[in-house]
Amino acid sequence: MPQALAVEHLVTALISGDRADARDSLRDAINNGYSAEATAERLVWPAALTLDSFWRKDQIERSAYQGAVLMLSQLVQRLECGYTRAPQHGKVYVVVSGTEAGETLAGEIFSGLAEAAGAEVVFLGPCGDADDLFSALSRRAPDAFVAFASSAGDAPRLRALINRLRTTGAIPGLMIAFGGGVFARAPGLAEEMGADLWADDPFELVRSLGSRSTTTRDSTQATRAACRERRRNAA
Repeated sequence: MPQALAVEHLVTALISGDRADARDSLRDAINNGYSAEATAERLVWPAALTLDSFWRKDQIERSAYQGAVLMLSQLVQRLECGYTRAPQHGKVYVVVSGTEAGETLAGEIFSGLAEAAGAEVVFLGPCGDADDLFSALSRRAPDAFVAFASSAGDAPRLRALINRLRTTGAIPGLMIAFGGGVFARAPGLAEEMGADLWADDPFELVRSLGSRSTTTRDSTQATRAACRERRRNAA
């Protein structure tokens, strides 16, 4: 089945709540030679974008949208079991999402892919209070903070957090990355807010972070690792 028709078929199954048909759509893709990662990128993600478009254009009810995205999230968790695993490279990523179901799904997809690529990933889910996020980041001292934000309302909270992280220097060498959502719809916003990396989708962001990680200086990594160790000991 051509990719466009496969995506359309999956979206129809998701909206109608047909779990068996949705599962079969992914199984067919894998039986036709797609890897689990390729199935996520070429089938699941386009379906997620289609659902998001329907929701934003009021072409689908909230209950149907949330149910469809929830089902898609469950399918993603199944796909993750089939990802090819790379050796751990010692990087720690803390990931948050916006409050909409689609952005939580994007954060989950990113987290699964980044973990398979060798990172230690902590997915906190929807963005919380900026002070809470600052405390969580300071405690974990990650190598990267990744945010998938869905609406303009998320931007002020993230902006306040980034300004505090930058001005206090709480986490030496912290890389800040934004994906999708409002950052995809507003070109230049991520850069203006001080992000080091940004991408329209979780797949591109995983690849960009992986590429950037190979150039990270060992001294900065050692500083963060020591920072994490001190905070664990203090706790």
